[in-house]
Amino acid sequence: MQNTLTSIKLHHSTINHIFLFHIPSCYCLRSPTTDNAINSARCYTSRFNSTDVDERNPKTKEEEETHKTELHLSKRLDTLIDTSITRATAALHKPGEKGTSFRVSCNDASTSLSNAEKVYKIVMKYYNKTDMLEMALDRCGFSLTPGLVVQVLKQCGSAANPAYNFFIWAGKQDHYMHTHESYNVIINVLCRMNQFERVWAILDEMRTRDPSLITPHTFIIMVRRFAAAKMVRKAIDVLDEMPKFGVEADAHLFGCLLDALCKHNKVREALALFSDMKFRFEPNVKNYTILLNGLCKEGMLEEARFLMGEMLGVGFDPDIAAYNTLLHGYARAGRIQEAFDFLDEMKNKGCVPNIISYTSLVHALCEAERLDEARRLFQDMRKYGCFPDVVSYTALISGLCKWGKLDEAYKVLDEMVQQGCAPNQMTYSVLLRQHEKREELQEALELVEEMLESGCDPDLGIYNTLLRLSCNLGQLNEAVEIWHKMEREGISADLHTYTVFIHGLLKHNNLTDACTYYKEMVGKGLVPAPQYGTLKVLLNELLRAGKLDMAAEIWECMKKGGSHINIFAYTIWIQALCQIGEVKEAAAYCADMIDDGLLPQSSTYQMIKKGLKKLHNRIIGDQIRGRLRKMIDERNLIFKSYEKEGVRKEGARKSRKGRRKRNLK
Repeated sequence: MQNTLTSIKLHHSTINHIFLFHIPSCYCLRSPTTDNAINSARCYTSRFNSTDVDERNPKTKEEEETHKTELHLSKRLDTLIDTSITRATAALHKPGEKGTSFRVSCNDASTSLSNAEKVYKIVMKYYNKTDMLEMALDRCGFSLTPGLVVQVLKQCGSAANPAYNFFIWAGKQDHYMHTHESYNVIINVLCRMNQFERVWAILDEMRTRDPSLITPHTFIIMVRRFAAAKMVRKAIDVLDEMPKFGVEADAHLFGCLLDALCKHNKVREALALFSDMKFRFEPNVKNYTILLNGLCKEGMLEEARFLMGEMLGVGFDPDIAAYNTLLHGYARAGRIQEAFDFLDEMKNKGCVPNIISYTSLVHALCEAERLDEARRLFQDMRKYGCFPDVVSYTALISGLCKWGKLDEAYKVLDEMVQQGCAPNQMTYSVLLRQHEKREELQEALELVEEMLESGCDPDLGIYNTLLRLSCNLGQLNEAVEIWHKMEREGISADLHTYTVFIHGLLKHNNLTDACTYYKEMVGKGLVPAPQYGTLKVLLNELLRAGKLDMAAEIWECMKKGGSHINIFAYTIWIQALCQIGEVKEAAAYCADMIDDGLLPQSSTYQMIKKGLKKLHNRIIGDQIRGRLRKMIDERNLIFKSYEKEGVRKEGARKSRKGRRKRNLK
């Protein structure tokens, strides 16, 4: 039975072997200690797996513009909340407290940035060729210091696999030992890509080598990353895992957990946790302010006012951060008059508004297209002793750009420079996105040149915008040049960069390069779970073009490259094969799916069943049916109900398809 299904895919085996050199081999690079640690870490990853990651398709340009503008303004508002957190975090480990047992001094300020850039380029060049990577690094001749290692790891950005390979190589070198800082940086990189199994293994290694290397800040990183991945339960469970590593959760870490949940739209969970943990962690002003911020971001302003009342009731006086949080909440919700009323309330209670207060109102007026009022308030701020800063200017420029007043926005930029306020990357990004809307590539490139002349280096967001604009206009040669320039500047492409570029290549039918960059993205560990939008588009385009072998390579690359293949990824691949008539192939992958312990969707099974029936192939159909029945029985489900559900969904799908055809007529 197994042999029949396996033989179906044999005609691809030769191709897979030919392209084997494309598959990243970096996953086998581990230190002996980490090898042992990974085995013991599996008890943690059984609970801390990444199956509940929230995948999202790439945002539209309009959604991204709104999101980035709001994010930047909110980030400034959050500064007062985060300041105390940052200071407390820094106090957890003062320089020099640890590291006395290391063979290399932690004082490596003399480490040259150029050396870090050279090492980074080597790491990115050979990221999927382990032997060549180690050989090139061994021959580079640099004196390895903790500072150099940290710089290289940070430069890797979200490229988890290259960073991990370099980290392991560095740990094997004589006269060098990792510091708590290098451990924390690699943990941050791995968590960002949801490689939590490796993280728990590294924690085990740290505990074995020197438990004092593990600090509360290490777990703060994990808490924030779990929250970012929408793994709320796992973020909370970190509190219970900490004692196993000799670290006790404190009020500061609890505040960081609340902050992480609120920042990632999990304010209800944060409120429930705050209520449950009141007796374990004594509430403070920061906790209340964090929760206020979370409620306001969700538009729950009445709940926020109630919470502020509760805060006063237990004896805590709101500070300027708390007041600004609620003020910004009203402004963000478009309740401008209430925002101005609250500003007066602040003054009456003796809380003097600051630049953040007025910036929130300027931004709200701009969003409501009340530009004259926004300009007037912008000028009046000075009367109240609040002089515009880069965030205030950027808020006004953003508002002008939103409503198509690009010339006026440039006038504000000139005024900003004349007043001695240097524009930052966000300021230029706002203007750049307006050129993107107008499809003005040349003007966008000139703006970036002006940006460089002013001493402001483009960041990844700027390059992403240029890439997206170039691809949308079909200027693929320009896009490639922008990509190479970004790499020369030492900026590492992230998941969004690859997604933008791959979609641009597919839009203009450049399938070969799209596959190359997708494999590179997987090889760098930038796909914590398949990005289903990109994967689906790529596979469908390949199969539509009759490139079945290339599509199979993409699938095998993902499986061997460490991507988390779950039921949705299998469904995309199997249904795509069925739609082009490759039913036997689809049946073979369905068998793989069952072997991986995943139950196919009932509609997927019906597609395969129907296709095999047309081919009069009952043998394979019976095999799939037998395997499914066994899995369903083991899960105490009813097979007939499973089959009927699939028939119902197939009927609904046909009905929708019929309606679409009638509408077209």
